[in-house]
Amino acid sequence: MGLGLNYSSSGLTNWIIYAPHRWLFKKIKPKRYKEGVGFYSFMFANGSFTPDSLPATYPILNDRPYASLTYFQTNSSFLDIDKHKMTTIGISIGMLGTCISKEVQTTVHNMLNYDTPEGWEYQISNGGSPTFLIAYQEDLLLTKKPLKEREKKGATSSTKRFGGEWKGGWKLNVGWYNTVAGEISFRFGCIDPRNWTYNVNPLGPSNLADKDSTFQRREKYYLKKRKGEVYFFTTLRTNLVIYNVLLSGQGGKDAVNIPNSEVRHGVLDGAAGVCLSPVLGHTLNVDLKGKFNFRSPEFEAPGRKPRWHYWGGLELIVSFFHK
Repeated sequence: MGLGLNYSSSGLTNWIIYAPHRWLFKKIKPKRYKEGVGFYSFMFANGSFTPDSLPATYPILNDRPYASLTYFQTNSSFLDIDKHKMTTIGISIGMLGTCISKEVQTTVHNMLNYDTPEGWEYQISNGGSPTFLIAYQEDLLLTKKPLKEREKKGATSSTKRFGGEWKGGWKLNVGWYNTVAGEISFRFGCIDPRNWTYNVNPLGPSNLADKDSTFQRREKYYLKKRKGEVYFFTTLRTNLVIYNVLLSGQGGKDAVNIPNSEVRHGVLDGAAGVCLSPVLGHTLNVDLKGKFNFRSPEFEAPGRKPRWHYWGGLELIVSFFHK
């Protein structure tokens, strides 16, 4: 279960909270990174994790513990226009063990007449503990030809395409989730090729960093009115898990946690579903996704057979944009 609200604006460029992002990017700037565009966003979010048996009023020592995370995340993305490669740096600060997830989940389950979760008092860092996460990610568009052709044509090119699109990437996380992950993603349907990053038109009118003649046709293409999208998507991800605070705790005296020695350090996960992204204006974007997710066993606890996890649901992502 989770909830997130995202806000993006070119006006965030000079905010002091993004100084660490810019400093990090300068230090690790990829070689031959030429024409680049930077865009910034922040998000408030909450995530919740529970064991299988929600009605249990006692600690379940051989299942994943209750865990909740409420956090504020800042993201800076730097797009290499010529290579169609995006580098993203994320810095998050948050709190483990608050009562937010308990209250929300209990209310929703009571409304739907589901089992009431009775074990939130045994969650990781119950009562609250600060935490953080620093993430570095690179994404590369693999099917570049359709987008390049449209960039060359400029204002005469269509912003809508029916077809498929592949991208690959990798990510490093340090903090509450210490992992190295590789990912490949595919989407197919009625798509806007400009949105291959799955961020709405990052090369919008206020974000174009260079206005010289080499960008004339490209600029006109990216400034065209955006179109709605409907597409099928799928993602497959391999993860090397070094340490997961939401399973093994953050060093405090937890009622329940999974020792890192029992955590599986190779995890496979993925998702598939359908996304509807209607046009609601220049400053608001809504993505409604119906998703099916899976994850390979994350741990091997005594007396419990390792099991795959499968879950589905609806995901609503609301993004606010400001020039």
